[in-house]
Amino acid sequence: YETLWQPGTDHAGIATQMVVERQLAEEGIDRRSLGRDKFVERVWKWKEASGEIGYPVVVKPRRGAGCDGVCFARDVRELRRGVDTATEASERESLLLQRFVAGVPASVSLLADGRRAVPLAVNSQSVRVSRPFRYDGGTTPFYHPSVERAVDAALRTCEAFPGLRGFVGVDLVLTDFEAVVIEVNPRLTTAYLGARSAIDGNVAALVIAACGGILPAFVTIRQQVRFTSAGQIVSAAPTSH
Repeated sequence: YETLWQPGTDHAGIATQMVVERQLAEEGIDRRSLGRDKFVERVWKWKEASGEIGYPVVVKPRRGAGCDGVCFARDVRELRRGVDTATEASERESLLLQRFVAGVPASVSLLADGRRAVPLAVNSQSVRVSRPFRYDGGTTPFYHPSVERAVDAALRTCEAFPGLRGFVGVDLVLTDFEAVVIEVNPRLTTAYLGARSAIDGNVAALVIAACGGILPAFVTIRQQVRFTSAGQIVSAAPTSH
């Protein structure tokens, strides 16, 4: 039989090369001017990063909101598409690569005074795992067996970042055994609008007081609310807990 032996690499390797080439282009570097050895070194660094984390992974803009540009990737081909989507959403800023954690998406809304933090509410997050992810809002407060675990993880996370002031949102995934922190948002989030409607009192005043170093001893949640990704309250009911 006549056989063609075509030296080279597989499509996954080609896809990895394309991802790295796009990264270099964002930095204003041409692959050819970098040189073969330096380019191969960058390719291996990217491969090692994704390999150490292990597929599936999540690729997302370093800064963003509402799952904009956040993508799920099960292999290097999907990762390449995810990088394209995240790059477009981030206006060519740097990207983050994270291990995908299966579980229940949630967040904890807190007040911080620069040294300490207190929880306001735990919120559910309605997130569709797709390419890209889709955020559809959530519910405040969120009743779940791992609520205490979520609050503890959020408080310890805030302690690890001294200087946080005002309203802080900590996104987590609740699994059967742990609360995994995904990211910290040192700003008003969509869940703030849920907390504002659910909590008895002036939440904006509490945020301002926290910036000045005064944290509330406790807050009272008077109702459970459901809100959209735009922050619109679509339902409210008195709390039963």
